[in-house]
Amino acid sequence: MINISKRFVIVALLSIFISSCTKTDSPQNPDKKDTTNSNLIIKDSTGEKISLVYKPKVGEIFRYKVLNATSAKEKSPITQEKELNTIQDISFYITEEVTEVNDNGTITFKVKYDSISVFQKITSEGNDISQTYNSNIKDSVYSKPDYVEFNALINNPFKMRVSPKGEIIEAYELENIHNAIYKAFGDTLSPKDKDIVKEKMNSEYFKFYLQNTFQQFPEFSVARDSVWVKTDEEMLTQFPAKRILTYKVSDVKVENGNTFITIDANLGYEILEKKIQEKGFSASLDEVNTTGTGKIIFNITKGCIVNKTTERNAAMTIGMNISGQKAKSVQSLFIKSVIELLN
Repeated sequence: MINISKRFVIVALLSIFISSCTKTDSPQNPDKKDTTNSNLIIKDSTGEKISLVYKPKVGEIFRYKVLNATSAKEKSPITQEKELNTIQDISFYITEEVTEVNDNGTITFKVKYDSISVFQKITSEGNDISQTYNSNIKDSVYSKPDYVEFNALINNPFKMRVSPKGEIIEAYELENIHNAIYKAFGDTLSPKDKDIVKEKMNSEYFKFYLQNTFQQFPEFSVARDSVWVKTDEEMLTQFPAKRILTYKVSDVKVENGNTFITIDANLGYEILEKKIQEKGFSASLDEVNTTGTGKIIFNITKGCIVNKTTERNAAMTIGMNISGQKAKSVQSLFIKSVIELLN
């Protein structure tokens, strides 16, 4: 039975990624104001209210680069009590084309990964092991099983439906990606193994890894300097936690006829369980410190995210008891994500 790699981290876990929109190729008159979506900002006696939604036009093409930089440290029995440092930088170039916007505002995108590159390095006691992958270079690293998923994504378009509030509803037409994986294994996979590929790389899989490339906006209108909060649950290492994201509109400005909304973000955590126990094993989260910030620039005229930079830090000390033997794990994690508009 094959073991499809779990290192599909095009969108880094625990960080927030945002898709961005293209500038049009046709010349623009900077003095001519584009009134598209102008009804999304309303001014009255109470102030300025903004309806944050995705409202792109059919035929628009979004091209962007995403850089996800992750660095981690750990010292524990697993690392033989030596500090282990790992670095992983992933860059990918992606194209999204709007093929349909239906009556309720749901957007259909044709999505294509153009290229992916990965740099990884592990350092311990001054000794380095590094590896570089580039989807454009078919070398020995390209052929490693770890990168089968990356290779299968390149130039194999699929479709994705997104709500006007930025929630991915489904990803579909994934057959070309599945077939590319089968081919990578020399078309030797059994029907059962092919089913495993389909079950793993299904709609939920892509929704999980791509949702952070779209900002999920609140259902209600927001005012400048107002705050709204989004919460969900995730595992902080092995400990259940509530993730608390706080957003605030900090600026509204008009440039070249387009209205840009700046949103500041902060990330916090509430640990739901600081102790876990299984047969012969227990662990406690003795110390934890997490911080996270972000800045989102949203073009409300075009109905898309233009730029986003986020940073997140986590430091933890975990006490462990394994069959009566006590141990400690000290871990830290830093993740930075940068989205850049290409054209």
